[in-house]
Amino acid sequence: MLRYKVCGSANLSNLKSIPCEPQPIIGSLKDNTPKTVNLCLLNIRSLAGKSFLINDFITENKLDFLFLTETWLAQNSSAAVLIDYMSETRAHKKGGGVAIVLNGSLQCKQLSFGNFASFEYVAFLLKSSSRVIFINVYRPPKFSDDFTELLSTICMDHRCRLRGGHLLLVILTSMSITLRTEAPNNYVMSLIILG
Repeated sequence: MLRYKVCGSANLSNLKSIPCEPQPIIGSLKDNTPKTVNLCLLNIRSLAGKSFLINDFITENKLDFLFLTETWLAQNSSAAVLIDYMSETRAHKKGGGVAIVLNGSLQCKQLSFGNFASFEYVAFLLKSSSRVIFINVYRPPKFSDDFTELLSTICMDHRCRLRGGHLLLVILTSMSITLRTEAPNNYVMSLIILG
């Protein structure tokens, strides 16, 4: 059961309904049968002391990935009970931070595309028959155009590796984004922005 709290500061018109029918987007690791991925994005507003709640939430909702924003973790702290997770903290400032809690049965490799002063992100490549990069981005209220640089870096880096392949880039964020993409005919990139 999904529990949530309606806050007076939330703007519910920013929410978009997403169809709940599973879509076969990723090939299975062991064979070519389609596999769906269940994911969720939560603004956790401090991960400290919530590890058991997070684990229960993942189990109840059968999630493969849980994307968290505003983890508020310090640089050397950890979420002790969360076994498979990746995180980035806001350097030298309070608040912010992002994390991704992973399903241990899926093989993932954490990626880095450089440091950006105006936002935090954590990214990983899902190792499957399809190339899928997931990125969890948290932008603080005062945000600049560094995000375009991040996308540029990803596209250039993975264009070299793909050699005519297909890349699915899934970005979970709370910001609106306008993109113009130009790619050679032998390079295909699908971009899904959820948020």
